[in-house]
Amino acid sequence: MRPSVSTLLLLATLALPSCAVKHEDFRKCKDSAFCRRGRALAQRAKDAAPGSWKSPYTVIDEAVRVLPNSSGITAVLQNELYPEIKFRIEVRVHEDGVVRVRADEVKGLKKRYDEAASWALIAEPKLAPQYEVTWAVGAWDTTGYYKGREIRVYYKPFRIVLFQDGREDIVLNQEGLFHMEHFRLKAPAADKTEEEAPKPEEAADQKVIEETKKPAKASAWFEGEEEDGYWEETFKSWTDSKPKGPESISMDVSFPGHQHVYGIPQHAAPLSLPTTTGPDSFFDDPYRLWNLDVFEHEASSTMSLYGSIPLMHAHSAKSTPSVFNGPEITMQKDNIHYGGWEHRDVHNINGMLYANQTARAMVAREDVPKRPFVLSRSFFAGSQRHGAIWTGDNMGTWEHMKVGLQMALADGIAGMTFSGADVGGFFGNPGPEMLTRWYQLGVFFPFFRAHAHIDTKRREPYLLDEPYKSIIRDLLHLRYSLLPVWYTAFRETSVTGMPLLRPQYVMFPKDFKGFGIDDQFYVGSTGLLVKPITQEGVTETSVWLAENEAYYDYFTYKSYQGSKGGKLVTISTPLEKFPVLIRGGSILATRERPRRSSALMKHDPFTLTIALDSSGGASGQLYLDDGESYSHQKGELIWREFQAAVLGKKAKKGSLQIMSIDLATAKPDEAVDGAPLSSTYLPTNTFAQSIKDVKVERIKVVGLLKQPKEVLLHNETPEPTPLAWEWDSDSKVLTVKNPSTKIVEDWTITVKWV
Repeated sequence: MRPSVSTLLLLATLALPSCAVKHEDFRKCKDSAFCRRGRALAQRAKDAAPGSWKSPYTVIDEAVRVLPNSSGITAVLQNELYPEIKFRIEVRVHEDGVVRVRADEVKGLKKRYDEAASWALIAEPKLAPQYEVTWAVGAWDTTGYYKGREIRVYYKPFRIVLFQDGREDIVLNQEGLFHMEHFRLKAPAADKTEEEAPKPEEAADQKVIEETKKPAKASAWFEGEEEDGYWEETFKSWTDSKPKGPESISMDVSFPGHQHVYGIPQHAAPLSLPTTTGPDSFFDDPYRLWNLDVFEHEASSTMSLYGSIPLMHAHSAKSTPSVFNGPEITMQKDNIHYGGWEHRDVHNINGMLYANQTARAMVAREDVPKRPFVLSRSFFAGSQRHGAIWTGDNMGTWEHMKVGLQMALADGIAGMTFSGADVGGFFGNPGPEMLTRWYQLGVFFPFFRAHAHIDTKRREPYLLDEPYKSIIRDLLHLRYSLLPVWYTAFRETSVTGMPLLRPQYVMFPKDFKGFGIDDQFYVGSTGLLVKPITQEGVTETSVWLAENEAYYDYFTYKSYQGSKGGKLVTISTPLEKFPVLIRGGSILATRERPRRSSALMKHDPFTLTIALDSSGGASGQLYLDDGESYSHQKGELIWREFQAAVLGKKAKKGSLQIMSIDLATAKPDEAVDGAPLSSTYLPTNTFAQSIKDVKVERIKVVGLLKQPKEVLLHNETPEPTPLAWEWDSDSKVLTVKNPSTKIVEDWTITVKWV
């Protein structure tokens, strides 16, 4: 583990350097044999004569078999360079339409690590029903048909293509770079015997004999002449022995027609991943997935950081294993772990296993189990089930503020959605403007905290001068008031897997102009659109609105109208202001009373903010449970939906109806992930009863076209009850005062114009 802070203080007498990452301590592609081999293979393919490069891998056509339930096929793959070596491939179609391709050596001399999925996944994915998938096995290829898509396996050369609407969408081995290095025996070293030196008189009679040339390597055109790092490699003073020999897998994955790829966190890089090869590449080293303990990481790099999730897609307390005197500040790759696996096999899942065991232990130690909070810096696929992560040792710079958002977005789309960056930077001393802007970003991170190294200057908000202190105080209040919104969004993420922070392309997958945007985001499906300010001295900024819909300023209710095809709108951003917009058609449930802790807010009333869309409608949800126990899995919760709709043919005529309905009753099996509640949920459950007196104290309706004449509450009484209300003619906002409606009950309010 890392040395204590006191130890570091004894060692350090000078100020912290501006950038302390020691590149010489960490490998680049040139320092890793498998990466060198992979890049060399790609270069050989590129240098080959046009049309001459062809993958040596082929599918043995007579060995193709359809699985008994028709959800997939198995086949035997052969590398013509090593015809005696066979690989088994399996192509499966899952219930959700995902296609899974797996490959492994048949009767290999050794075994590849295959336990990561058992740790990362809750259970094996369900296969598609038999009636949804049909297969056609032919002489040249095999094609599967499902849900309007096609998955085709070509035999010679081996290639797999996923078709969407008749178009190639994803292609495996398009460029012929697939290579699954098979296990082999190390050739015995040549015997070296010392020969007696010839006598001078004998030497004069000797003839010069040319050195015998090594026979040409048949596979050199594909694998190269040399066995580069097959059996061992050295980095600095450490030698990594490889008793199993080479075992890397390389493959080219093509996304025809797509210009943006995302994912494979964690790297300090833009959301839309820049290129790493070619004359115009943004980076020159590939993205590396090898969890590291990096002290003061850079703001723009493909360097590995603290966690990794091997997921990429296209659209048109610290637990990284640290050994401070080991290679790359971790243990050597040939160390043996439980089960006989080498460290190279299990390195990246280590951080996830720490969080897994910590969370399970915290649950087990309680007589009445409580949901644990576990914070880790290292992570892998599956870590999202066990806790939160932060982005690591960032710096107090504008560049790190910006890339922190990009990293959080990348974490989210890869499944690690409960993440955030240290506000203000872990290292350095941000000025008051930067710190204020960073808090504006931080309050919209799923994981929000200020965290700094002991050698930085004190920067608690209450130590700041005005106006910075008051601005940050108001931001903290904003975060607390939005906790019901966040909690509701977290429930959705836990059930659907959709990220909490949603990039533009996730919200609008057909908006090509928004595919590269990574400086604004939506909070779940709540309708909140946020554009933080991550540059110094900015007094106005532009926000991209991708649709012909109204968006309203969260604080002033000023309307910004989008347009079909998208539109940039300019918003003033003095220091105390940054764009937080409510998408038309959204309803937010917040708690506006300032409290010293979230626990004290349990019985506070709610404010509903209704932002009408162009048709005069809106909807939103509220999910609550006790936040601590597992009783929600037994139906102890409330899950409400609020709806607003205009009754009448025109928005200026008729009336607006606002309703609260019990969504848990309507969809009991969708409320909690993995816990169907159709037989257990009751609207009068214990938790609901504990907050039965919590009211809606205020309803604000934004986007009305004219002043109403009356507002009526419809409840169990024979006649509707008139409610008090105010109309702001400038902002066109209707405020319904103290409607006395209960948050746990069904009710209807009508806003009438005529």
